[in-house]
Amino acid sequence: RQLPRAIAPFRRRTRPTTPTGSWVFLFRTSPPTLTITPNRRMTHQILRAEFLKLLTHRLESYGFAYKQRLHRYIKEEGEITQIFQVIFLNDPDGFRVFADAGIRIESVENVFHRTSGFVGKRLQNDTATLGASLGSIADTGNKLQFDLKSEGDVVSASTDMLDAFEQIALPVFRQFASLEAVDEVVNSNPNEFCVFRQLDWFRCSTGTIVARMVGRENYDSLVELYSNRMKRDNAGFYWKWYSALLQSLKTL
Repeated sequence: RQLPRAIAPFRRRTRPTTPTGSWVFLFRTSPPTLTITPNRRMTHQILRAEFLKLLTHRLESYGFAYKQRLHRYIKEEGEITQIFQVIFLNDPDGFRVFADAGIRIESVENVFHRTSGFVGKRLQNDTATLGASLGSIADTGNKLQFDLKSEGDVVSASTDMLDAFEQIALPVFRQFASLEAVDEVVNSNPNEFCVFRQLDWFRCSTGTIVARMVGRENYDSLVELYSNRMKRDNAGFYWKWYSALLQSLKTL
């Protein structure tokens, strides 16, 4: 399946087979020192730690800081935070590793959490304004999940993840650098699927907030469409939060 035009094709680079060669290729500078020792059976925790050590070293050169609690890398650009989150799926022999890319706009999330029902700043501070897995963005399914099951996978999985970051995540960060860009992708075709806002409650809420903020001309008709959707979705389960949001937006 072809990738969206806005996303550069994902290509696996041809890597040297020796660990030293791979590290130089990945970092283009001196790599961090790994704690792997020959003939040592690595625990799952060590595998994850060594993978993150390599990936963190490279992403720091892009200005991203690692946040351990959620395995997130973030970069703040004004009120917009770029988010690259690594997810480790447990496997009997180790992990399958994939990542999400997204952005958080503080003003949007502050309005959303007036009525979201998310209790506590910790949960509220974790939400993204837009986001999706790299596989969903590039429309490649699970091809962007990488094995992390042995010592030999540490360098290869880190390199593959860096490729995905550069070829898929970075264009997403460049694309969504403004409220207007978010409004465009969420609200221009409201009846069509939006890969960056897949849960309807989030799609309708984010769409309504940014439409109000940018002064979208069809705001009223958009609210009507989203309201009808919220009343139908899951037997109206999310309607109470969405209707509360609409009331809150009257004072924006």
